[in-house]
Amino acid sequence: MQALIAAVVETLQASIGSIDYWHNGDKQECTRSEIKKALMLSDLPELKAKRERIAVGIMKLAKTRHWGLLGGPACEAALEDERA
Repeated sequence: MQALIAAVVETLQASIGSIDYWHNGDKQECTRSEIKKALMLSDLPELKAKRERIAVGIMKLAKTRHWGLLGGPACEAALEDERA
């Protein structure tokens, strides 16, 4: 399970930093596809069966935690400043 989580986080970190990522449906679909592949390779049948729903949920969370995924606390602080 840890390997799966690491693979998903790595996929997100490699993709969401590109310019206008959250406005580019093709890039998002590519990332979602990579996440679904990782879920299919897991040993858990529940993850395989619900891979689409899980991938969509992961993408929503990634959008919310965009800066945290890309750079840790300093980027998270920048996000908080944007919200203020």
